[in-house]
Amino acid sequence: MNILFDTHCHLCLDEFQEDLDSVVQRAFDRGVQYILVPGLDLRTSVRAISISEKYPTIFAAIGFHPQTQGKWDLRIAKEFEELSVHPKVVAIGEIGLDQFQSEVSCDEQEIRFQAQLQIALQVHKPVLLHNRGETKSLLKLLSEAVSNSASSLQGVFHAYGGDPDIFSFAEKYNFYLGIGGIITFPKSTQLRQLAPKVLARVILETDSPELAPKPYRGKRNEPGYLPIICKYLSEITEQTDEKLSGLTTKNAMSLLRIK
Repeated sequence: MNILFDTHCHLCLDEFQEDLDSVVQRAFDRGVQYILVPGLDLRTSVRAISISEKYPTIFAAIGFHPQTQGKWDLRIAKEFEELSVHPKVVAIGEIGLDQFQSEVSCDEQEIRFQAQLQIALQVHKPVLLHNRGETKSLLKLLSEAVSNSASSLQGVFHAYGGDPDIFSFAEKYNFYLGIGGIITFPKSTQLRQLAPKVLARVILETDSPELAPKPYRGKRNEPGYLPIICKYLSEITEQTDEKLSGLTTKNAMSLLRIK
């Protein structure tokens, strides 16, 4: 059986609290042996760590999502800094910018994003990047963080949709591209066309409970559906499932520094 790594799976959300063990077991049974659980705020970040402590091959990321309401203040910053050094926390995220979120101002999003980039640099951990309609601003802030730091910053562009500017940045700065259920959607033409070219930088994700792949679109997504995404991508790129799973799992291990 191929070994897969779901690098973006929100098991910390309420949608999974009733049947978490069953969801995880189904994933393991289908070859998804590794899972990364990103938080969206302080509460879900703490829950992600708690889940990671229960399962040896599940890991946590901590982050304050751009759509999360509330201001980034000294108390929040201190608590995230304390959580960031936990041994099962392997990344900072999900963080980024979102043009379509009207309840959190652009200024507030940038403040929290830059603050969390600094935490990632301090603890030498990669970032899981959210981007909706803010590619130019996001890449500008990332470029500044990379240029102004003595240490290297790495990360993954979550839910990559085929943007060539993001791919160019990823190649230049050694970032990765997270491909999930979107690639199975009929309108993902650009992503399917670019997939063979970006394959060396790809890691796989489900973004559960959202973005379920065909034929489960519209239903709750879960990590056990990752083999569907892997198979779909392998057909597009004319790779075997075994080779693709090996490549993407190796990429994920490298990014997250998991031995």
